[in-house]
Amino acid sequence: MNWADEEIFTHEKAEEKLRRLDENRKAWRTVEQAIGMVHRAPTAKEEAFASVWVGQWLFSVPMLHEAYERNVDATGKFSPSYMNKILERWHRDGISTLEQAQKEQEERAARKNDKPSRAATYDIKEYEKSDTFENFENFMRK
Repeated sequence: MNWADEEIFTHEKAEEKLRRLDENRKAWRTVEQAIGMVHRAPTAKEEAFASVWVGQWLFSVPMLHEAYERNVDATGKFSPSYMNKILERWHRDGISTLEQAQKEQEERAARKNDKPSRAATYDIKEYEKSDTFENFENFMRK
């Protein structure tokens, strides 16, 4: 019935559907292998992500593993959506090797460190004029 809903009425369309299902299954197995996950059925979202990561963007197992490691380091758990953001950025930026990913990470860290930090500054005279200081002094006198 699902195939009828998808208007799969010919042998050619059925073969195409089976081919896509097989490609999606293989893509998910590749992701499982990359992240060291015990084999299980993927959610629809996980299957769609795997299809894009492996089938369209052509990421290798080492690249998927690197994205997974960064995902878990940042979030503490496997988050397909977070991992997708990493892989999406790499795909957009043409990053396809571990060396390129490492260089990109170093450049991002350098840019982050180059930003001027906004150290807290305090004007004691202004603070002493404020209501907060006045309230604190009144509290201490009691």
